[in-house]
Amino acid sequence: MFRIIKIKNRSMEPNFHNNDIILVKNWDPSKSLERKQVVIAKLSDKYILKRIIGLPKDKITILEGSIYINQTHLDEPYLEGLPKTYGTEKLEYTIPDEHVFLMGDYRNYSHSTDSRKLGPIHISNIVATSVIKIWDSK
Repeated sequence: MFRIIKIKNRSMEPNFHNNDIILVKNWDPSKSLERKQVVIAKLSDKYILKRIIGLPKDKITILEGSIYINQTHLDEPYLEGLPKTYGTEKLEYTIPDEHVFLMGDYRNYSHSTDSRKLGPIHISNIVATSVIKIWDSK
């Protein structure tokens, strides 16, 4: 099933902006999730739109502004020259089974809530995958 959603924050800029409208598809748990895929997760009483950075069993290292997956630098062309992280962070996670590591594209947005603050997210919290932007607010 498809749904239309209005984005209500800046955490995914420059790819998705506040007030953009996107078409999403409910996630089927029998389908696998992919690195760099944009998803919607339900956390307590709110929904977040984020990008999958790490998959189960991945070792994520964030060091000096760069992200490494299993000791290999993550190429992120969708960031269009934005800083990949704050640059001062030093984090390491090994992603447990049935979890993913989610991050917004606008990494220097202080109001962004993602796995850097929350830790890995259980896949049961994934409710939809982004399909297409149908209205750009810019």
